[in-house]
Amino acid sequence: MSPATTRRVLVALVALAGPVILGLDLGVRALLMSMQPEDVREFLAGEVTRLAWYCVPAPVVGALAAFVAYPRLRARFTGRAGGDRVGADLKALFVTASFIQLPALLGDLSVMLGARLTPALLMTSFSTLAVLALAAFAGARAA
Repeated sequence: MSPATTRRVLVALVALAGPVILGLDLGVRALLMSMQPEDVREFLAGEVTRLAWYCVPAPVVGALAAFVAYPRLRARFTGRAGGDRVGADLKALFVTASFIQLPALLGDLSVMLGARLTPALLMTSFSTLAVLALAAFAGARAA
C-alpha cells in the first residue's frame, strides 16, 4: 500500500472513530437505562443534557488548537525523525486530531448517561468534519 493510500485509510479510521463510539454508547445506554426507573431516566435526561450543551463548543476549541498546533508539531517531529516527513506528518496529524476528538467524547459519554442525542450528534458531527478538514489542511502543507 502506498503512503498516500495508507494515510487516507488511517485518516478515515480516525474520523469514523467518533461516530462508531457514539453508536456503541447508544448500545450501552439501551442496556443501562432500561434497568433504571422512569423517574431516574427523566432526571438524568434533563440534567445530563443540560451539561452536554455546555460541552458543545469544546470540539470547536479543540479544532482551533489543532490547526494552530499541527505545523509546529510537524516541524518538531520532522526534526526528531531525522527528516522523515511522512512519519512526522502522520504523528502530528494523529496528535492534533485528538485535540478535536477527546472533547467530543464528552458528548458520547453524556449519551451513555441518558442525555438526549442532539448535543452529542453536534459534537460528533463537528469532530468528524474537523478531523477531515485537518487532514486536508495537513495534506496541503505536507505536499
